[in-house]
Amino acid sequence: MEEASTRPLADWRQGDVVSAPSFLSVGLGNGGQAERRTDSVDGWVVITQTCDLVRDPSSRPSAVVVPLVELDETLASPARLGFQPRYAATPLIGPRHFADLDAAMTVDKALLVQFKARRGFNGDESTRRFSAAVARKFGRTAFPDDLNPALEKFRSRLVKKARGSGPEAELLARVSEIRAQPAPHWDADLVDVTLTFILDDDELVGTDEVPEASPEIARLLAGVPDISMLASTLVSSKSIVDRTHLWERLVAAWVGLCKPVGTIRSIDAEVATADDYTIRRYRDSDQLDLEYLSQSASDEEVDD
Repeated sequence: MEEASTRPLADWRQGDVVSAPSFLSVGLGNGGQAERRTDSVDGWVVITQTCDLVRDPSSRPSAVVVPLVELDETLASPARLGFQPRYAATPLIGPRHFADLDAAMTVDKALLVQFKARRGFNGDESTRRFSAAVARKFGRTAFPDDLNPALEKFRSRLVKKARGSGPEAELLARVSEIRAQPAPHWDADLVDVTLTFILDDDELVGTDEVPEASPEIARLLAGVPDISMLASTLVSSKSIVDRTHLWERLVAAWVGLCKPVGTIRSIDAEVATADDYTIRRYRDSDQLDLEYLSQSASDEEVDD
C-alpha cells in the first residue's frame, strides 16, 4: 500500500475547490496561430476521480480541474435541477456556485498541492450527484435530430418555469430526473418515446392500481384544467393519492406540448418513483438534458 507521504493529495476528493485566480485555455490568435489565453475565475474545481486523485504522483502525476463560476439566479435555478449538465453544483461554496464542465485544464499534482482545498459538498448523495454530473457531461447520448423540434415547446416551458418561483418551479424541484426511453431504439425509422418523470417516494402511491381520487380532485380532473391550475392544486395537495392523480395529469399536460415530427412518431408521459423504475428500464433509457435541445426563439413566449 502506498504511504501517505507519497500521496500529497491523500485527503483530497473529487469536487474539492481551490482559490486559483486564473484559468488557461488555447484559442485562435491573430494570423491563425494558436494562442494561450488566461481568464479570471473564482477558483478551480477538481473533477478527477478521487481514486486517481489520491494516488502517488509517480503513477498519476496530474489532475483535471474546471473553473468555479457564480451564476445569476435565472441560470442557477435550472442548473440546480439538473437541466443544465454544463454545470455541477458546489453548494458548500455557495448556492449559485458551480463547476463549469465546458472547460477543463490539466494541472500537475505538485502545483495543486500548493493550494488549500475546500469541500464543494458533503455527504454520499451530493458526492454521487457530482460524480454523475461529470460522467453525464462527457457521456451523453446523441439523440435523433428530430427530437429537438418535437420537444421544443415542452423544453421551453420547463426551462422558463424552472427559472421562476411559482408552483411549477416548486414541482420541478421535486423531479429527480426525466428519462427518455425509445421504442424500439433511437436509430429506428420511427421512434415512440416515453418521458418518465422520476419522483420521490412520498409523491406517488407505490402500487399499480391507484385508489380513486377525492371527489374534489375527481371533479377537477373530469374537466380540462390547464397546466397552471394542475400545478397550483398539486402544490397544495396533502393527499398522496390525489397527488398521484395530479402528477399523472400534469406530466401528460407538459408532454402534450410536444409535437411529434419526422422519425419521432409519438411522445408519451408517465411518472414513477426511483423504487418503481427498474434497472432494465434505466439501462434502456437516457436522461433528458433540456439544455442540450436547441433553444427556441420563442422561449419567452410560452403561454403561462
